[in-house]
Amino acid sequence: MRYEWKKIFANPHAVLLLIAALLLNGYLFYRHCTDSSPGYTEAQIRAKYAQNIDIEEELRELDARSLDFTADSRDLNLITGDVYLERRLDREVLSRMEEAEHYADYLQEKQTEIRARLNSGFMGPEGSFPYDAQLRVAETYRKLEGIQPEVSFSGGIAIFTHWHITDLLLLLFCLTAGLFLMTREHTAGLLLLLRPTARGKSSLYAQKFLTLLLFVTCAFVILYGTDFVLSGLILGFGRLSRPIQSVTGLLPCPMPLTVGGYLLRFLLEKLLWLWAVSAVVFLLCTPAKRSTHALLPAALVAILSLLMGQSKDLWVQSLSLSFLSDTAERYSNCLMM
Repeated sequence: MRYEWKKIFANPHAVLLLIAALLLNGYLFYRHCTDSSPGYTEAQIRAKYAQNIDIEEELRELDARSLDFTADSRDLNLITGDVYLERRLDREVLSRMEEAEHYADYLQEKQTEIRARLNSGFMGPEGSFPYDAQLRVAETYRKLEGIQPEVSFSGGIAIFTHWHITDLLLLLFCLTAGLFLMTREHTAGLLLLLRPTARGKSSLYAQKFLTLLLFVTCAFVILYGTDFVLSGLILGFGRLSRPIQSVTGLLPCPMPLTVGGYLLRFLLEKLLWLWAVSAVVFLLCTPAKRSTHALLPAALVAILSLLMGQSKDLWVQSLSLSFLSDTAERYSNCLMM
């Protein structure tokens, strides 16, 4: 396998490209963590949580100050330094707090919606699949009664698990390794010389595939490790034992998970997705005699995956690699069958 690893790193241009991808991922993720396009950053939201003040009272005072153009705001402890931006920040924080505080009302609303569907007759007669599916959804949400999301900052978790640029760069790593492991020897006509027998070919392909998996796993650890460290240092993850519903955007999650459990499942599912993509790339690169012969089918598979991900059929959608790549989105929704 040592020889297979050398094939990946034999081209200095490919090595420079992969190093540039690593640096680009870290830079873009840092910019994402410190993004201030809404008028405030996630770090300022965390600081607002840490103030432990009455947000509604402060918002009323800021509303009054914003209408009085002669008022001096220097006596206020403004995180953003501007009354109008502070009002926007307070509204965002208040919205996140109220979402967690009213979780019991959210569960009750879900049960009411389900009962309305069943009583309307649109789900078919009792005992039919749609009718029973709604009952199962109701039972799932009933098991969440008693859970109280923690009113705390969760931006670090949300940003870490909703960042997709890392996935695109991992695809670059996967495709680059597949091309260098397979197509270069096809082009030079070396495969038949290296392992002319059937058993020899199977052994050779097994080594190549294992090298590909190890390579993309190392890339996964480095790229997602960088994201994890930056997110933890800049924003923090908070108490990992709190319910997953405490995380911004994950309130609808129908699973009784902790934040720590969610992080572990997220990383594991991402790794399994990457291995599945690696298997597809390996299958596409194996018969290709040139790099261009593998790139065109790869583009067609990507387009097909995107189309399947937009399908209304859940079976078709669940077979889409693009749909499976968005782990956080799947945990943030309950499929109302």
